Amino acid sequence: MARPPLDLGTYGRINAVVINGRHRARTRYRDSDGTTRVVERWGPSAAAATRDLKSALINRQHGESGAELTPESTVASLLRVWWPLKQQKKKNLSTGTRASYEDIMARIIIPGLGEIRIREATTKKLDSWLIKQQERRPAQADLCRTILRQAFDLAAQWDLLASNPARAVSTFEKDIKEPRGLTLDELSRWRDQLRQVRHNLWIADVSETQLGLGLRIGETLALRADALDLDNPAGPRVLIHATVITPHGKPHALQPHTKEGPAGRRTIVAPDWVAEILARRALLVGPSGLIFASRNDTLLNPHNVREAWRRERGRAGLDWLVPHNLRKTALSCIEEVYGLETAQAFADHASPLVTKTHYITARTKVGPDVRPALNRLAPTKPR
Repeated sequence: MARPPLDLGTYGRINAVVINGRHRARTRYRDSDGTTRVVERWGPSAAAATRDLKSALINRQHGESGAELTPESTVASLLRVWWPLKQQKKKNLSTGTRASYEDIMARIIIPGLGEIRIREATTKKLDSWLIKQQERRPAQADLCRTILRQAFDLAAQWDLLASNPARAVSTFEKDIKEPRGLTLDELSRWRDQLRQVRHNLWIADVSETQLGLGLRIGETLALRADALDLDNPAGPRVLIHATVITPHGKPHALQPHTKEGPAGRRTIVAPDWVAEILARRALLVGPSGLIFASRNDTLLNPHNVREAWRRERGRAGLDWLVPHNLRKTALSCIEEVYGLETAQAFADHASPLVTKTHYITARTKVGPDVRPALNRLAPTKPR
């Protein structure tokens, strides 16, 4: 008996095999022209190859258009149409953001909701599913909601639904931790510990550079010698225009722009003590030009940096310390001396509220000196 054809825009069972030490994931995909084609992806593990294959299937376009969507189409089909349109409209999406969206769709949304028909996607059904995701994986649940809202906006715009059912789903209150930077005493302890490191000798210079420039760890690891202008008469300058990313299930890579996209490109005037570190390291760079590189002159992996960091922070009695706390330390110091607006401008944040809420360490409030007024209420001395 002949095998029934796949529905348009769907794929069959994924088969993963090992060939010459590498893993291949393969499946049959029926394109919008009615032709069923074999699609495959390779990876270091079966799981990685399968994730890459699912991401590729999301992006696959062979003439698929909105006209082919109906209320009977699946949520997976809706996502396959919406995602390319999203990328066309938002051309400045960073590589990391694209990878995050594709990972969430392939790994969470499509397995959980992909076979539901668009007309079946009620607010109650979406809300119940999102609440479960919030309980299981709170870090990803918020992006799941964002994706569903935007995708069903498209469905409503194309009259596949009377309204967007994802617009009325529950919102989750984020647990915003109070920003914490290092005190001068804690910073001294951290530096003392790093001076004792005999392996991973780069960790002290990475720490000092990130602190002194107020960078994210990925931006620090992406620094290159050609981004340095340390002899500038107006002060040493460092161009920040790239970052190192670690997409889920994929190797770390250099992203040719910062977290904010091309708009995140900025120049920082470096303090002299950081300029001295960078000048010294610039003399040692290899063909890659990387200021901080592995023994093979390749990008340092942020995961490995954080692992080395965890070992040293425990020995320093700073178990809470992560690389991003250095950025908070720097911005808190700037805010205390120059004010919130200067700290925001230095960090290149969209608003002072972002800087204050997420980066500035709270200080005990000191009221105005009104002693002359209060002294009027002092008890009179007995005669």
